[in-house]
Amino acid sequence: MTSFHHLPTEILCHVLSGFDTADILAGSYLVSKTWHTRLIQCAPLWIHVKTEKEQFSPRALLPVAHHIQKLDIIDHHHPWLQLLFEDIKRGVFVNLRHLKLNLRKTCQIPFPLEHD
Repeated sequence: MTSFHHLPTEILCHVLSGFDTADILAGSYLVSKTWHTRLIQCAPLWIHVKTEKEQFSPRALLPVAHHIQKLDIIDHHHPWLQLLFEDIKRGVFVNLRHLKLNLRKTCQIPFPLEHD
């Protein structure tokens, strides 16, 4: 029997495609560096990323940012969003075509984004 460690990356990507991408990203750090490295190479997993309630730092998206085409942000607060928008302005999300924000009523984001 073949262990998951010996599966081709394409098959591993297919198996994990049914899981929540935020969970995959956060969990890949917990398994091993090898798994994390393999998973961030699975472009189909990262085409559409949905993240809710600060599941992880927006900086955790950096390794897969070039794969993300659609990003749904749900119920995050200003500091988290500020970091994300700084990365967007820096051009980190080169393939981002759709950004959906579902924010708390109390959240206000200054535009243009201010830099310290």
